[in-house]
Amino acid sequence: MARKIDEYVSALESVLPQNSREEIRLAMQRELRRRISPNQVGVAIGYVRRHCGELLWTIPHVKSSRKPDEIDRFYRIPCERDGSFQISQNNRDNFDMGAESTVKVVARVMLNMSASIQARLHHERSHIIREYLSDVDEQVMFTARRLARVIRLMEVQRNGTTG
Repeated sequence: MARKIDEYVSALESVLPQNSREEIRLAMQRELRRRISPNQVGVAIGYVRRHCGELLWTIPHVKSSRKPDEIDRFYRIPCERDGSFQISQNNRDNFDMGAESTVKVVARVMLNMSASIQARLHHERSHIIREYLSDVDEQVMFTARRLARVIRLMEVQRNGTTG
């Protein structure tokens, strides 16, 4: 008997390209003839991205919001066994915007993590835990600053200016 994830991946492969996760979900429902949740779509996409060397295809990340004129944002591309892949010039802008969006999400999460750690530090009684949390927060903020720099460089590159 096939694992559910294998069914989802097979359906996902057959319904691409699509414009949105909702369109993917509806197409997968038609393909599998049963209800598919948004979470199941996300699980399938994540599985494909993590196992591209095994599956020999993947779905590049896309930017978070979509303009009405953007089509086929979610699409398949072939992968090598080592997980590497090539982006065609036709898909380059979409790929770059997806990468930039992903970096922005990670940076935002890092800043939220730091705020949470700071709140915990304020109320933590254990000196040892405070020390470790301070070390972690230092690393989180270092990473957040590096991501902010990457975001600025990506925006400069996208706008065609020098950084």
